[in-house]
Amino acid sequence: YVDLGLSVKWAKANVGSDAPEKAGGYYSWSEISTKSSYWRENYSYCNNNSNQYIFNYTNPLSNICGTQYDVATEVMGNGWRMPTREEAVELIYSCTWEGAELNGVNGMMATGPNGRKIFFPHVGHKKQDKGVVSGTWLWTGESPSRSDESAYYIGLYSQPVVGAAHLPGERGVLELLKKAGYSSILTANLP
Repeated sequence: YVDLGLSVKWAKANVGSDAPEKAGGYYSWSEISTKSSYWRENYSYCNNNSNQYIFNYTNPLSNICGTQYDVATEVMGNGWRMPTREEAVELIYSCTWEGAELNGVNGMMATGPNGRKIFFPHVGHKKQDKGVVSGTWLWTGESPSRSDESAYYIGLYSQPVVGAAHLPGERGVLELLKKAGYSSILTANLP
């Protein structure tokens, strides 16, 4: 892990990755396995039995940090979890950010208040069955509510942002899908 001088320590790499510049796995929110495609119809917590155009979301919890629905906890073990929305906001606003390259992979380098650094690779995301597409978003472990179709994420653009991922419908630049496959960065609950 990397201690950036924030309230939590951050993993050096995404879930399922052995190096900071690698993508790791792509996961739908609150699911702990990767998939070959990412659709509403194969999202574990989406039910559309009543109408092909009406989708009901029944996520297990609105905060999955450290639970059996948290991919970081399940893959990396106790002590690891996805960040909360508040921790993501702290990361973004307490660090300085700049474009960077690590082993030929473009991304962003965050420098913490204590001068230590962490690299976030631009590794895209998976949507439907298109493979990896542009736009790098990292899940947090929080959603506005259990029945909501959105979850909070860290978006890596020219500057990082925290937003809520939404579906369905056009919701502007920050429209993202819970069912889509995003990389997950881990935080450590370690002293």
